[in-house]
Amino acid sequence: MSPLLLVTLCVSALYGWVAWRLQRTPRAVSVRRLLPLALLAHGALIYHSVLGQGDIRLGFGNSLSTILWLTALAYWLASQGAPLARLQSWVSGLAAVSVLIMALFTATHAIPNSQALALRAHLVVSFLAYGLLAVAALHAVLMTMLEKQLHRGSLQNGAPPLLTLEAMLFRTIGVGFALLTLALFSGVFFRKSCLARLCSSRTKPCSPSCHGWCSAACCWGGISAAGAGAPP
Repeated sequence: MSPLLLVTLCVSALYGWVAWRLQRTPRAVSVRRLLPLALLAHGALIYHSVLGQGDIRLGFGNSLSTILWLTALAYWLASQGAPLARLQSWVSGLAAVSVLIMALFTATHAIPNSQALALRAHLVVSFLAYGLLAVAALHAVLMTMLEKQLHRGSLQNGAPPLLTLEAMLFRTIGVGFALLTLALFSGVFFRKSCLARLCSSRTKPCSPSCHGWCSAACCWGGISAAGAGAPP
């Protein structure tokens, strides 16, 4: 067994153990110590898969694993000020599966000219932006599942307030949109020097602009809808 595969199995098992402990004893000291360790090891595996060969390599496995890693990281940071043990348990279980998926689906595609610092920064910011927006979508799904459990009365332990989860959702969307805007401007700024090698100069400015404006419309619509439904 290769050392990389052994580390992958250990990280997945650690996530699984944390998910189980969060269901049983969410305030255990071992959980608070081992979850950051799992996040750190998971991040190292992603770095090795995406940036370990000098250029940027993306594939199904490491992309999905990165999104779940961002989700687990966001929930761990948010859990410092809110009780999110149940949602953290679900996310840790998904992260455990994503680590195994990254080990199974190892095929990646090397991004041309990604050794250039400007292009690398643009791609990393873009990937983080879309990753955080995917985290927000997953968070909305988990909120829906939690709300259904609350209506059925199946939650015996204290559940996090839905308003707290809603605030977390909009913070995630806001950070994702800010990074997407930064990626838009960096793409336009470096288009002549780096990105013109990858695609036509006619289509490059239009595509990120459309993505940016569509994301802005979605953010504004969601915030307006939340404000309209909020009590006076």
